[in-house]
Amino acid sequence: MPGAEHPAPEPFGYRPLAAIAAAAAGGVPQKRIGRVVSEIAPELMAAHGQGKVHGAISVQTVGLDEFGYAHVMVPVLYPDHPRAMEPASCFAAVEQFDPDPVQACGPWTDVYGLCAVMCSLVSGSPPPHALARRVEDQYVTLATRRPRGYDEAFLAVIDQGLSLDPALRPQSIADLCGMLGISCVPETQEDGGGESEHAAAAPIPRHAAGQRRGGAGARRWLVGMITIAAGVLAAACLWAWMSQDDARDDLLARRAALASRATGYSGPSGAERAGQDAAASGRVSAGAPGPGQLDVGDDDDAGRSPDPQSLAVPPRLQGPPAAPVESASPGAAPNGPAANALAPEAGGAPAARAVRPATVAVKVDIQPWGEIFIDGVSRGISPPVKSLNLPVGRHTVEVRNAGLAPYRASLEVKAGQPAVIRHVF
Repeated sequence: MPGAEHPAPEPFGYRPLAAIAAAAAGGVPQKRIGRVVSEIAPELMAAHGQGKVHGAISVQTVGLDEFGYAHVMVPVLYPDHPRAMEPASCFAAVEQFDPDPVQACGPWTDVYGLCAVMCSLVSGSPPPHALARRVEDQYVTLATRRPRGYDEAFLAVIDQGLSLDPALRPQSIADLCGMLGISCVPETQEDGGGESEHAAAAPIPRHAAGQRRGGAGARRWLVGMITIAAGVLAAACLWAWMSQDDARDDLLARRAALASRATGYSGPSGAERAGQDAAASGRVSAGAPGPGQLDVGDDDDAGRSPDPQSLAVPPRLQGPPAAPVESASPGAAPNGPAANALAPEAGGAPAARAVRPATVAVKVDIQPWGEIFIDGVSRGISPPVKSLNLPVGRHTVEVRNAGLAPYRASLEVKAGQPAVIRHVF
């Protein structure tokens, strides 16, 4: 009735599907839609087992908790609150407008509302109002529209659940789940080994479902913490390895510099070397001693002071200098076998290995989800991805979510400074 008070939402702080941009825009993946249905199915089946009908299923009354689990946020209408809300939304079945909705409604009524929610998640809009459809049905079936990414059988079941005639719809939530090919029990609920199949498929009470979902949330939190710890450990190992490479490169460069300084003696110049060779050859040709004889020179030269050049040892008979020559020019080429072993190749300085670029752990916060592309390369879907290791520098970031417009940005990663990629679709 107009002006009547709607049943108060339960105090859990869930986010309605209508308030989530990615859900309101449509294009939600088929598997995610099936998960929403399987998570609220036990609650609806429990109400139907007590002879009740919810009657208020919509994108405003179905929401997600902090772990992403779906819940129905308002209590059942029939028969507890038959006049609490006028069924004016497009998610209400035609029998809810009957003068006596308590007698006309049944599990098939919630099947209609649930299929209307699925239609909205697929196409981005609910079906037309049931009363308008009864006058002239202008609903275009999903099987006719054939949106990409969905099985034809999946779309056909949704269209059947939106039939105006209650007899043409699936008659229960269990029938709907079976036709969709999904389980009417959430994935977090494990069947007991000694229970029969009938007992395992039976609807569970709401408080039990909440406890099991809470346990699953704790397990997810533990897995997330372990993943973060593993990521931190991997980053520490990478940093240590890169630091070791840098230290080794510095040591090699220092050794090469010391070797270049130690062998910096360049010997006589080309002109001096030519003169020394000519003088030495003249002396040898003037009086070369025989084998076993000592060359004492001519008697005429005994009274003269020796020529400094005549006493110089030929360069080819000289050994390497006994000590490093500090006055030698830094760029002089070293001589000797030790210099050949330690000196770098001619024509360039010692070539140090390229230092690996430093990486920075970048935090990722995408709501509700999105596929991340860094410099055109996919780096995974967040969640569950919460962190990426990116090299220092500028990167292009693109986040995609089904049919929504992608988010694009430029990210400057600096060493020692935290960075974050955050976006809400």
